[in-house]
Amino acid sequence: MGSASFSEENQTKKNKQIFGWEISRRDARVLRFGLCVFCATGVFALYFQNSLWPNFTMIGLKQQQTTRGGECDIFNGHWVWDPKGPMYTNWSCPTLPSSKNCQGSGRPDQYYLNWRWKPNACELPRFDGSTFLSLVQGKKLAFIGDSVARNQMESLLCLLSQVETPQDIYKDAEDRDRYWFFPSHNFTLIVLWSKFLVQVEEITRNGPYDIDHTNIYINKPDMNWARRIHDLDYIVLSNGHWFFRKSYFYKGQKCVGCLYCGGDGGVEDKNMVDLGLEYGLGRAFRTALKLIDECKECKDGLVTFLRTFSPSHFENGAWNGGGGCNKTMPLGEESVDLEGMDWRVRNTQIEELERVRKGGRKKRRIEVLDVTESMLVRADGHPDKHWGGYEYVNRSDCVHWCLPGPIDAWNEMLLEAMKRFLSHIWSPTAECVAGYHEQTKNRESLQHCDFSMGQWIHDPTPPLYDETTCKTISEGQNCVGHGRPDTGYLYWQWRPSNCTLPRFDPATFLSLTANQKLLFVGDSMARNQLESLLCLLSTLSQPVLTAFDHTRKFRTWVFPSHNLTISVLWSPFLVKGVEKDNDYNYNRLFLDVVDARWAEELKTADMVLFSMGHWFLHPAVYFEGDEAVGCHYCPGLNHTEIGFFGVLRKVLRTSLGAIVENGREMKVVVTTFSPAHFDGEWDKAGACDRKVPYKEGEKELQWMDKEMRKVEVEEVESFKRKGANFEVLDVTNLAMMRPDAHPGPYMHASPFNGGFKDRVQNDCVHWCLPGAIDTWNEILLQMMRRWRHEERRR
Repeated sequence: MGSASFSEENQTKKNKQIFGWEISRRDARVLRFGLCVFCATGVFALYFQNSLWPNFTMIGLKQQQTTRGGECDIFNGHWVWDPKGPMYTNWSCPTLPSSKNCQGSGRPDQYYLNWRWKPNACELPRFDGSTFLSLVQGKKLAFIGDSVARNQMESLLCLLSQVETPQDIYKDAEDRDRYWFFPSHNFTLIVLWSKFLVQVEEITRNGPYDIDHTNIYINKPDMNWARRIHDLDYIVLSNGHWFFRKSYFYKGQKCVGCLYCGGDGGVEDKNMVDLGLEYGLGRAFRTALKLIDECKECKDGLVTFLRTFSPSHFENGAWNGGGGCNKTMPLGEESVDLEGMDWRVRNTQIEELERVRKGGRKKRRIEVLDVTESMLVRADGHPDKHWGGYEYVNRSDCVHWCLPGPIDAWNEMLLEAMKRFLSHIWSPTAECVAGYHEQTKNRESLQHCDFSMGQWIHDPTPPLYDETTCKTISEGQNCVGHGRPDTGYLYWQWRPSNCTLPRFDPATFLSLTANQKLLFVGDSMARNQLESLLCLLSTLSQPVLTAFDHTRKFRTWVFPSHNLTISVLWSPFLVKGVEKDNDYNYNRLFLDVVDARWAEELKTADMVLFSMGHWFLHPAVYFEGDEAVGCHYCPGLNHTEIGFFGVLRKVLRTSLGAIVENGREMKVVVTTFSPAHFDGEWDKAGACDRKVPYKEGEKELQWMDKEMRKVEVEEVESFKRKGANFEVLDVTNLAMMRPDAHPGPYMHASPFNGGFKDRVQNDCVHWCLPGAIDTWNEILLQMMRRWRHEERRR
């Protein structure tokens, strides 16, 4: 037997068997040593947790039950040591902002990362990004509030990015509002900035950042978020910290009280009452929750979570007075004050939520995400001085939360609440179920809906935009900006007879038109509708003006976020025309020659929208070739009076025929005639001063308006029968019912400065922006969705 075989045999005799594995004596000694170290470490850890760390059992909720509605109350519990640590790091989260990147900003301790929220009566599962994304597939969730709301959104973004990398699809100029998209799950995550949830006016002293006090309009919701909730599926609503400042509270234009407005011995205005912080904050939440609950355009399945107040932990001074928060462990039970301001703010929020629950529609779920108790003890979870070297380098941040950190537990609570809701542990009412079926039925009915017939119904939901948020409104249509005193015309919704018309969704429109070119061709009504569309889309993505002529009648905008190009091309007759001038007091139309100014653009267009009509009412002479074939209102000229209805028909045949001959596949939409509403002379005060729409059946369509519409519809239908991809946007009837929505004298700014004037120029043709004409684009969007649905079926 060779030496090698002898050595192997001796080695086998020396081997030991441990746990069924055969190992050498030397390895066995190493393993025994390791086991001893492991056991000693375990004993030490148990002693360390139970003896040296504070005992958090029942922190802050000794007075409360551990169940809500018979189920485990996930908000009633304590923090326990968790050696597993967070689910992401400052390296693995690509979206983590430097202001919350405490480890990356030099924070030396890490103990704050190893605590897990433990409800007293159950376990709160760790966050599961795959489960969350499956629950929100095809949906939109928005965090609405201040920078702590953004903090929670950033936490959720980091948690979800461990499963799917999100796309940053939109941010506003100040990086306040952000939209993120998860393409694999068609899920949109949004944060909408709102300091107070309601409208405010900040009064400064020595510059924009030196704020003396804030005027808070407690019954007027902040339009930045209010106009965007109609297509949301989930809302997480929160606020609080900005209310801790000197403020005056207004109902309408009347000041009803104040906060921190007292000087030595009394308030600065002896007639003013200091109503306290809870009053202003409570009324703001009441207004916000009431708006959500009563929102007629919002989805019936909308679920709102009110996230309660998140405490700050400044010590030895305020945020601007040297205060800090350098704790490295959670606070003990004795530090919790259930009568302090943090808890009182939380209670105010809960009270307002319960108020809406008792008196609300009950079709929408409004739930609480009660984080206050859990965060009262987490003074260790703030950035303190480790917040990315921002502008206030000598100030500590004891309001926001490190990422990763304790705020991640909020999203674990959110996920658990959503799972309970969707699994009917929080059972939806029969009305909710009925609302779901009604919504499904409505989606199907939209495919066959006649949008042209219906009625205008009052809707308290504000428009998606206003004169301050949309920068492309023409002066002539800026009614509110020009001082129009009544705003009731803004609060009407078109309700078709056999379906419900959804509010405009800019995200859907932009996705349907990405990488396309749209042309609005016609007179100033085409421009009016185009400007409405720009305003609606700008609530999500800002357009860039890329081309215009000296008259500004030919302009082009691009939406870089979706590579969408939209142009408006002035062509009041669609065919070649020469407008009246000093030599000719009438227009000249060449009925057999298309206007080359828009025809040249067909080579690259994907959709053309025609809108015209009013210029055909003016005096004109008509030509075919070089021969005059008739005129309209041409006394003194040797031409035959032929009116304008037949002329309009020939114009449409020439124009639509040119598109067919072009051969390029594109969508073509003809917006039908939009009636004017002059009641008497155009320059007489009160020419169109009605304040409400006509009711269904109250007003008949005038003969001329009816004939104009008839010609447009018949010509489009004629081409459709030949296989053309043409459609009618039939607005004549619904436009006829809105005499209240024109600029009237407010086509100019402050027309009655200096007192009432009997003679003043009125515009009773075009439409205020925002206003009734936004409905044109709501219908257009539904037509586009139907086209996409039909394409997919084919």
